[in-house]
Amino acid sequence: VPKTVGIVNELPLHVTAVPIQFAALEQKLVSSVAPSKVVVPLLTRGFDAADVVEQLGVCGYKGAVWVLAPKLPNRRVVERELRSMVTGITVEIIELDEIGPVFAQPSVHHMIRPH
Repeated sequence: VPKTVGIVNELPLHVTAVPIQFAALEQKLVSSVAPSKVVVPLLTRGFDAADVVEQLGVCGYKGAVWVLAPKLPNRRVVERELRSMVTGITVEIIELDEIGPVFAQPSVHHMIRPH
């Protein structure tokens, strides 16, 4: 994601991202990847962040979800709604100035701190 490359490069982490299609989001995949974070667009043509959060709950995921969104009138309301859907999942809205078609699928991330 062009707007986040600079941010990711400055993190003291090794980041591995696995782009997946929403239809492939199932328990076996979530268990095998063991993501520390899931990054998903707020809205797309085929699904939205609520669909992903709900499916992650079904898959037993307990972790963080970053939801990429355009500037919202009140992002806290959207965060609260998404957080209330499933226990054990932390949701944070990340507002971006522009969101384009690059956000067509969720991405699960495994982040490891270097030794």
